Order: sequence, then C-alpha cells, then structure tokens
Amino acid sequence: AASGPRTRDAALEGRDRVEFLLDVDRDYRTAFRLVCDERGWTFESSADDPAWNPTWYVAAARDDDTWTIEAAIAWDQLVRSPPLPGTIWALGVQRIAPGQGGQSWTGAPIATTAAAGTAGPTRRAQSVLSPGIFGWIRFE
Repeated sequence: AASGPRTRDAALEGRDRVEFLLDVDRDYRTAFRLVCDERGWTFESSADDPAWNPTWYVAAARDDDTWTIEAAIAWDQLVRSPPLPGTIWALGVQRIAPGQGGQSWTGAPIATTAAAGTAGPTRRAQSVLSPGIFGWIRFE
C-alpha cells in the first residue's frame, strides 16, 4: 500500500466506492458530495463544483471479502454552526461497484452507461441521485 498523503479529488471511476450526498439547506437542487473508495481515496464537490476541498478524515480497511471506511468531517466544513435539535437535512447514500452495479439507500436506481474503453465499450455505473429523491436525517 502507498504511504503519504492521498491525492485530492482522485479519479475514482472504476473503483468500488461509497458516496454521501448532503443537502443541508434542503433546496433539493444542490448538495455536498463526499466520495470514498475501498483504498480510502477521496473525491468531494459542492453543487457539482470539485473546487470545494473540505478538511475531512478517512480511515479504510479491507480483507479478501470486505472493505470498510470510517469518515469524519467537522460541522464547520458544511455549515456555520452545528444543527439544532429538530433540524432536518436531506441525505443520499449510495455504493457503486463497477461491473456489479450500485445500491442506493433511498432505493433510487443507479444508471449503467456505456463508455468507450481501450478494449471496446464497457459498462460503467454512475450516480443518478439528485437531492429531490434523498431521504431525510433529523438531528435530536
């Protein structure tokens, strides 16, 4: 395994990954996207702008059958102050496993699109989640 700092906004296509999408103001148009693959490499964007580079922390582990991540981000990277009890955010969580498809916490479909590869067309799973179909999380 490589040591040292991970590259920001790594190209994660073709990697087994999980995506967390947070619509903190519930405008149902924009969201923070935090993506992590099985190696612990990350990508993030805000309102589809990859220039957003928050400070967040990821630990990853894997064995022959599974992989896990633990991720943390400070409130001030997402909002000005921690949410008060009763605050509701919209949340989308999905896993994309290339060659296998995807799974979404909300049950939304994960599209499989054709992409040209060096060995001819390949199938690639990509996100189709939009904030309008996210679930909700309520802070207590």
